[in-house]
Amino acid sequence: MLMTQWVRRIILALALVSLTSTQAAAGPSEAAKARSQKTYQAGVALFKAGQFRAAIREFNKAYRDSPSPTLLYNIARAFEELGEYKLAVDSYREYLKIAPNAPDRQRVERTLTTLERLNASGSAEAELSIESTPIGARVMIDEEPAGVTPKTVTVTPGMHVIRVSKAGYQTADITQKVLARRSVSLNVALRPVSVVEVEESMPSWVPWTLTGTGACSVLAGLVAIGIAQSAADDARSLGPSREDISRYHDLRSEHARATGAGTVGVTLGVAVLTTGLYWLFSREAPSKKVAVDSSGLGWGGEF
Repeated sequence: MLMTQWVRRIILALALVSLTSTQAAAGPSEAAKARSQKTYQAGVALFKAGQFRAAIREFNKAYRDSPSPTLLYNIARAFEELGEYKLAVDSYREYLKIAPNAPDRQRVERTLTTLERLNASGSAEAELSIESTPIGARVMIDEEPAGVTPKTVTVTPGMHVIRVSKAGYQTADITQKVLARRSVSLNVALRPVSVVEVEESMPSWVPWTLTGTGACSVLAGLVAIGIAQSAADDARSLGPSREDISRYHDLRSEHARATGAGTVGVTLGVAVLTTGLYWLFSREAPSKKVAVDSSGLGWGGEF
């Protein structure tokens, strides 16, 4: 009887161990995942409020419920903001260890290099890392050339104005505060300068005005030419008397003036009339291309 009880206890213990192992292999439960997500959101809110140590506590709680590389990354970011670079380095390294194929691996490795250098240095200076999309953008810090992206520079604590520019993209101007012995990373997404075709619609009254003005000018020119022809006919009908000779010269002068005015009127009128009729019936409005800047920045380090 006693032997039977011991056998039952051993079997029950083995069953409990087996059940625990099975649950561990299956990963966190749905309840643990939900709890982890809620704690993670609380950590994000604390981080954005600048309460980095409290955020670390929440991220650690979430990690215990449901381990995730993202949580390790966020813990590292919080330690970095606190200036505790040794702990930040350890957290970043653990992040890369469990996520060796992380898409941001190269950026994290550059951050690790910066943090290790800051941790080993007793200087009050800070480091500013600037990346851009696309890479190869020109960087100016406080109106001084600083190279091209990606670029890491040492700066004094305080406010700095960073300009990132590249041909074909909108220039980005950023004002950034940098604290002593801190590392700041900026990831600037440059927006392309797009060229769009803008139609310039002509007012509907313009073609009609040109057509009417041209027609009136042609008509006035023809009238002037008719007056010139009449003056020429009158001049030919005069006799050889002194009065007729004086009258002849007056008519010839009138003929010349009227002919000139008529020719100019008809020529200009035809040109204006043709332009008006073309715009009236072609219905083609002229267009031009203008540059449209789309501003916006993409920032790294957000959750």
